[in-house]
Amino acid sequence: MLPGSDLARPLRLLLIVAFTISACDNGSADPSAEIGETSNVPIQRLGAVWLNQQLGDGQRGTSIEASFALLNQPLGNERTIETVVPSPDLCSTDAITPWGLGAAFIIEPDSTIEVESISAGEALVFSSPAGTWHTLLQDPEPGDSGYVDSASLPPNELTLDVPGDSFPGFPDMPIANITPLENVTPEGLATLTSDSVFRWPPAPADANTLTVIFIEIAGPVFVSDASGDHDRRRFFCVARDDGELALRDAADDELSSLIDQDATLTRISAWRSGYTTQQKGDALLVVIHSVLETRIRTVRL
Repeated sequence: MLPGSDLARPLRLLLIVAFTISACDNGSADPSAEIGETSNVPIQRLGAVWLNQQLGDGQRGTSIEASFALLNQPLGNERTIETVVPSPDLCSTDAITPWGLGAAFIIEPDSTIEVESISAGEALVFSSPAGTWHTLLQDPEPGDSGYVDSASLPPNELTLDVPGDSFPGFPDMPIANITPLENVTPEGLATLTSDSVFRWPPAPADANTLTVIFIEIAGPVFVSDASGDHDRRRFFCVARDDGELALRDAADDELSSLIDQDATLTRISAWRSGYTTQQKGDALLVVIHSVLETRIRTVRL
């Protein structure tokens, strides 16, 4: 099963996405710093392309999705970043995920902004120095301008050619080279505290790409009172790919209060994603490339 199917679909209902519009490099403290080609022109057309590699046993392949939208009013770059980008490093009981379906997922439910799906051309072409890797065709159904498909694992040095339609063309859009996330610690840790630190080998820095780590802690048991009653919760983290995330520094207020009671860890999943952006006039294109070789560690309670 590819990550674009059952794994991702429940997450598409969320209105929060780890969707990095701009960053300078892995060490940048400001998520609004520029990455790729951006400008100060307000954004009214927004495109997103997701490549999700799955390297697990029996699940090797790539799911690919793309969506393009016209907003009924322009958004400044800063407003767009505030709307769609959770700042790393952050851990929260609110879901943080790199998946979504359509540009509508970036809009807050009470927003006055309306979104119309638009076309970027009949076929999006992914290429490497060896030639064309995959052609992503637009859904032929009337009224549906989305693009969804599955493919083999991609080569490195990919570029994307968006031919353009209502959304403008973007030739030779670079796509981040992403390596699997390995050796995440702690493994099978029975108890998390506010002093816990997640560590992993960071990927090489790329000035044109922001790489981040997503960590999902599933099924921790927070001791809620002296009687020993337990409250089962999940929490999520997004971290710069610098090799370390300290819970004490990253946890929001709600999670901090829970972690201070100690949490029994039952499962951890972690993966790496890379983001590249380009802006042309009022159109912003973001490409998200994830390697979902999810590492799961389980502790019996």
